[in-house]
Amino acid sequence: MVTDQAPQGVLCNKVMLMQRLYLRREMYFSIVMDRASQGPIMIASSRGGMSIQKVIQEHPELIYSERIDIMDGVDDDQALRMATHLGLEEGTKEFDQAVELVHKVYRMFDECDCTQIEINPVAETPDNDIVCVNAKVNFDDYAAYRQSAIFAKRDNSQEDPREAIAEEYKLNYIGLDGNIGCMVNGGRCIISVAGFHASAHPSSVTVFTCCVTIPVCSYLIFICLQPAWPCPPWTLSNSKVGMQPIF
Repeated sequence: MVTDQAPQGVLCNKVMLMQRLYLRREMYFSIVMDRASQGPIMIASSRGGMSIQKVIQEHPELIYSERIDIMDGVDDDQALRMATHLGLEEGTKEFDQAVELVHKVYRMFDECDCTQIEINPVAETPDNDIVCVNAKVNFDDYAAYRQSAIFAKRDNSQEDPREAIAEEYKLNYIGLDGNIGCMVNGGRCIISVAGFHASAHPSSVTVFTCCVTIPVCSYLIFICLQPAWPCPPWTLSNSKVGMQPIF
């Protein structure tokens, strides 16, 4: 299956069928973590059923967002505003259902240690019911010990096998499609490595966030096992001292 998020394609090993729904309109609703406020934020749009990035680019006026105070949660006024920005009319059955949906989604976000719940589309049926047709949910890896039942359902076959192996050995790893393996202690080091190797594409790097409590040899072995990366020459990168060739 090839999508905007997976341009190289992902192997499908299951096909799941559901009831066919006839949709009167399609909307968008999500709760994600906001870096600026370091907390959750709600995003709503009356235009759903398509890439939200495309809506942001072509119709930014249709995007509405509102931050959530984690001490208070989502109050009734916020839920009403979100339902309004979904394009629903107050006083209707579908509006009341959307308000209830907002409260329930945030409750799930909080109780299940989610980092993202994206429902696209939230749809209205010809019977004026609100349904969640498709959703993407991400969970905080650091909450795995609290959410063991959820993490037990994890399907590693749908993930980058390199990242699955790294996760097994507790390595913080991001796999891209380049031919440089970076073990760094800061974002600036990534740029330094790409610049040091002039033939390398700056975006083709794999990032390790290294901590003194994690055996460095585990990272080095993992890098060596990647067939796309020739081992020599090695380069030591540190954000303070710059680039230092090892050998």
